[in-house]
Amino acid sequence: MDSKIVIPISEIFYSIQGEGVNSGVPALFIRVSGCNLKCVWCDTKYAWSNGELYTVEELINLIQEFNEFLTRRRHLVITGGEPLLWQKELSILLGILKSKYTDLFVEVETNGTIKPTIEFDNYVSQYNVSLKLGNSMIPERERLIPEAIEWFKKSGKAYFKFVVLNEKDVEEILGHPLLAEIISKHRDRVLFMPLASTREEYIERAPLVIELSKKYGVRFSPRIHICIYSGRQGV
Repeated sequence: MDSKIVIPISEIFYSIQGEGVNSGVPALFIRVSGCNLKCVWCDTKYAWSNGELYTVEELINLIQEFNEFLTRRRHLVITGGEPLLWQKELSILLGILKSKYTDLFVEVETNGTIKPTIEFDNYVSQYNVSLKLGNSMIPERERLIPEAIEWFKKSGKAYFKFVVLNEKDVEEILGHPLLAEIISKHRDRVLFMPLASTREEYIERAPLVIELSKKYGVRFSPRIHICIYSGRQGV
């Protein structure tokens, strides 16, 4: 193992998946540091930078502390930040973990701007692709990368999460050719979730997003960690 290969890690913790189609499933989380987008409403801004560098060997040793859980429920979520910034390094880590936990289910949270490599994709069970809308205050040329979006649409492993505040956000999706096609052709893999960084915002905004999900025939994604822990780290 190359001792020079390091990955910036913000935190590692055991919790339940708070968003997406696997909401409520117990999982081990590895949150990498660093992101190529800086969404104004991001609820994990602490992961944009200041991660601690770990070698793959050091990470394996840390993960061994959760061996009892991984033996019982083999579910891993890699989140960020933006994990695909480190997919070469993470491929090495996942290769080792998959050799030990052969039926490990690996979920990757991504903003959908970076196309996975073949090697990385071989280790991934599911992508949760959170394509950013104008409410992120990120220029479209940075947040919507056609080549990457097309890759995820064709992968068969991707679910698409949209952070929604109001119906104008849905109209934006339907008015954009790339995004509208996701709704029309992959509706069963589309989720709307409320824009919220605190419990109070979630409780206020979730009812409207539920109604929008019903209106447009897509899934509603809860944000359990926001509702219960109101933006705390390590949960």
